[in-house]
Amino acid sequence: MDRHSKGNGSGGDGGTPDKPSILEGILHGLFEGLIDKDETVRTAIKSSLVKILETHPARAVDTLVEYREKNPKLPEQTVIILLKAVERVVNSDTSLPSEANKKLITLAIEELTRSADHQPLIQEHALTILVAIGRNSECKAVIEALMAHTKEGAVAHFMVMQCLGAMATANVAGGLPFIKPI
Repeated sequence: MDRHSKGNGSGGDGGTPDKPSILEGILHGLFEGLIDKDETVRTAIKSSLVKILETHPARAVDTLVEYREKNPKLPEQTVIILLKAVERVVNSDTSLPSEANKKLITLAIEELTRSADHQPLIQEHALTILVAIGRNSECKAVIEALMAHTKEGAVAHFMVMQCLGAMATANVAGGLPFIKPI
């Protein structure tokens, strides 16, 4: 495998190996296919996204987050499918690198707070992603990211507060040190 890659094969800032560009092309094709009207096609794409996220978590998360940043006005249906794919991966036994988790935390919080209105189909999946990541060793990172969206003397976004409550319930030991600051 390494003989086909250039540099250290990490896909870092150095020379980009062929695999990341192929993977990015595949992911972008899948992302574009999410607007298909056929439910069977969308379900197959979601399954493919889950498999790619499980097997290449760092590069796939980078590509997904970058795609979402470049396409802030995606149809709700597309965002929901992307979040469901991420949700399936973080709820599984797949171990994600810490850097991938941090990017997913940022993505989920952005989706959680993107609208001041209640959008349950998007916000509930974002909340579930945050809670799933925070159940384990990333609890501190999730709570700190949520607390960054609160200000003393101001009312925080309602989903941030709901997510903090869900985190405290899901990981009591991890949430305990944050009770006073919250």
